[in-house]
Amino acid sequence: MGETNMEALIAVFKSWFVYTVAAVGLLYVVLKVFSTVRHKSGRRPPGPPSLPLIGHLHHLVSGFSHQTLVRIAEKYAPIMWLDLGPVDVVVVSSSDMAREILKTQDHIFASRPPTLVGDLVFGKGQDLVFSPLNDNARLVRKVFTTRLLSQKRIDLFKAENGKGKFSNIMEPIIDNRLKENTNSKSYDEEDFLDVLLAMSYFTRDQVKYLLLDIILAGTDTTSYTIVWAITELLRHPNFMERLQSELDDVIGKERLVEEADLQKLEYLEAVVKETLRLHPVGVIVPRYSMEATKVAGYDIPPQYP
Repeated sequence: MGETNMEALIAVFKSWFVYTVAAVGLLYVVLKVFSTVRHKSGRRPPGPPSLPLIGHLHHLVSGFSHQTLVRIAEKYAPIMWLDLGPVDVVVVSSSDMAREILKTQDHIFASRPPTLVGDLVFGKGQDLVFSPLNDNARLVRKVFTTRLLSQKRIDLFKAENGKGKFSNIMEPIIDNRLKENTNSKSYDEEDFLDVLLAMSYFTRDQVKYLLLDIILAGTDTTSYTIVWAITELLRHPNFMERLQSELDDVIGKERLVEEADLQKLEYLEAVVKETLRLHPVGVIVPRYSMEATKVAGYDIPPQYP
């Protein structure tokens, strides 16, 4: 009796597996057909050869993805069309193409597509990084530019670092801050949380999402860059010696580097820029076109990342 039940269970599992694979395959075909029909009348950017089902994913399985994309761009074009399974994306890999997307046509490419991280972690894009272009995004950007990240404000803020269950940690902090009369604080005494809580158009959850943006952007990115900079200097002792010589000549051995010294440390600046070029920080958050447009003579359909 037990063997019969097991055989029946295996049969059900096999049937379920076959139907699931068939459904996924059908969904993929439908998405690809829809994508092809949507773009068949336009001039698509070039790209490398693709394979059935996986598209161009096999080009990205080895090495750092940003370096792989640079090598592909050098062979094909600074603007490429990549088929990443059921999703088609346009990748730009030159300063001219980036300027076209991020500046000239920013009004078209300023929005964000829905993502799993944006939906689950940031309340369906209620933060700044993952927010689609809407009234909320415009308001948040204005607040960040004029209230939180002005030069005077940056000079006043002190860096804080902390990790853990962010939402649970922030709850008592917000409660205690609300009990205080934050409106009585002067400009010099306010911190990020004071500024956000003073604005009635931000919900409590959105305040937490915006603070999480700031913390993630200001902590892990910095430590990541420092680790890679030290790693590269250890791998290239001649560069490290040259940097040490500059520090000894400009700063000396009696004190630490201060912000006012940075404009004199040209080689240190070059080291930082080269580190960022080799090891970009942060997650690449895609944008998508809100309307059909042309970039470098190629047609980009609406809602394409």
